[in-house]
Amino acid sequence: MAYTIGDGRSIKSLLGGTVKYIIPRYQRRYIWNDKHWQDLLDDLIFVYENKQNNSSLQHFFSTFIFETTSSDSTIDSYYIIDGQQRLSTVMVILSVICRLCIERENSTQHTLFSQYVSASDATGKYIKIVNDNADLLGEIIQSNYEYTTIDNLEKIDIQKYHSYSNEEKNIYKCYEFFYENIKSLIKDNSKQNEINNLIQFANCLLEMQVVQIIVDKEQEGYDIFEILNARGTPLAQHELLKNYIYKFYKPVGDIDNAKQMWCAMEKHLTIKNNCYLPNFIVHYAIHKYEKPDKTNTLLRIIKKANQKNNTKSILSDLYEKSMYYKYIVNPHDILESDLFDQKDIRENIYSILLYFSLKNQSQYRPLLLSLFSQVKQYKEKYYDSEMQYSSGKVEKEELTRYKNLYRECQKDVNEAFTYLLHFLLVETVIKKEQPKTFEQTVHELAASIENNTKTVKSIRDELKISITKDMFVSSFCLLGYSNKVDIYKRSKTKYDVRQLLRMYELHLQGTDELTIDNMTIEHISNDSKENINTCYIGNLLPLAESIQKDIGLETSLKGKLPFYKKSKFATVKQFVDKYGAHSTWNNKKIDERSRYIAEIFYNEIFNLN
Repeated sequence: MAYTIGDGRSIKSLLGGTVKYIIPRYQRRYIWNDKHWQDLLDDLIFVYENKQNNSSLQHFFSTFIFETTSSDSTIDSYYIIDGQQRLSTVMVILSVICRLCIERENSTQHTLFSQYVSASDATGKYIKIVNDNADLLGEIIQSNYEYTTIDNLEKIDIQKYHSYSNEEKNIYKCYEFFYENIKSLIKDNSKQNEINNLIQFANCLLEMQVVQIIVDKEQEGYDIFEILNARGTPLAQHELLKNYIYKFYKPVGDIDNAKQMWCAMEKHLTIKNNCYLPNFIVHYAIHKYEKPDKTNTLLRIIKKANQKNNTKSILSDLYEKSMYYKYIVNPHDILESDLFDQKDIRENIYSILLYFSLKNQSQYRPLLLSLFSQVKQYKEKYYDSEMQYSSGKVEKEELTRYKNLYRECQKDVNEAFTYLLHFLLVETVIKKEQPKTFEQTVHELAASIENNTKTVKSIRDELKISITKDMFVSSFCLLGYSNKVDIYKRSKTKYDVRQLLRMYELHLQGTDELTIDNMTIEHISNDSKENINTCYIGNLLPLAESIQKDIGLETSLKGKLPFYKKSKFATVKQFVDKYGAHSTWNNKKIDERSRYIAEIFYNEIFNLN
């Protein structure tokens, strides 16, 4: 394979002299759109703004692969193997720069910049990029490479190109995009200042660094293209974000701190050999901005919402939110957290998070992040006021006010967690709706609460529980768990029943002594494949594992009652009081108890009446 690699190349050196770049007919059409244009513009503006502070920062514009042509002309002519989208865009931007020079009546600078889009040889003037698929690119360049008066300058109007296809018109949209944005960027009260700004911006474009690879044969170019683009594993989105943060982290001397924070974040989100960092980064973007997709990537979303010189605060926020995400995927940690200063609230949220974790309800994670973030905001305000009070800067009344706001926020967030649990159980467990049904609303709520355009209390308005009592009771009575009947054997079904039994127990005893991970499910009539009624919730009790083991092979209610009487669970005591005098336990009584519990849930626990 014969090829050469240019040293210290820039766009300026790429387009200098008598060169011509040919986009072969078989290459794909120009497909860049406003997302690509905005990314490039953001990079250029970042360099431009730093140049004003005498920075030597430059933007790297990736690799270009060219194939030498067999032309006998004095022009150095190349086929573009890789880089035609980028080079076409650069030529459009240079055309915009030429136009802006004409509008400001500066022929000197126009001549300087037009040399990069056109040149002359023995046959006359020519354009330095040729696209057989898009003559419109040539027309755009041609309309600006000759200096003219403002009166003779054609109006920017896409309508005159109505004969072109939409794909070809896309390159004109690129022209419009950069014209409006660069004109706005250089705007000043004097033409001379605008020219100075334009020169500085143009230099940022021309000084973009590139790697230029020139091959002798077309196939060699594609071999290199495959090596550069296809082999190996593409960087994941969180890796791209890490690279972006490191690249623009300031001050540069603190980059080791950035690396330590990222490593620490990765470490505490690695639980039982599972790394949740990639999941967290996606849910972080959703909770703060919007959901990434193939075209609107995670990195693009975060870059769009933040300035590059703000990556320090991005990392700081990521680190803080990663601690909350750890509570979500490893709920036990919240019991030791100082985010909530009230033990009963911590324990209630822990039990809810445990259920969400067991059910792997990832759709709700962005919203949970936003709820934790709300508490953090009020906690910081309260702690700041404590410091100011100790130094005599605020009165005690002000300190008390912030303390009450912090406590009120904890209460609201606790109620929101409880409501989300109720919503999930009713809509997905009882009504059997798919979680995806509510995903968009949940994600929009997360961003609205995080950005303080909606309150925590708006969750009840946006996620309304909707079910009639008859539907609720009939569906609730069919809930259950079994080790023998296939449709009731799933682990998630067991988690649902455990959660409901826990909530029923809590309702009866009024204290939170029972969590769904310290109980077993007891079938009053032994679990039976022949009798599906034994699966239903009316036939189930929460029971300590030791008591269940003591019951052993006992099958009759009469034989089990002495063991049930040892239980401290209020649910078991209620059952013994109500049914202990009966010598038999049958399907009719199972249905009766199921309906009784359903009524309690509808009227008193979920408060749906």
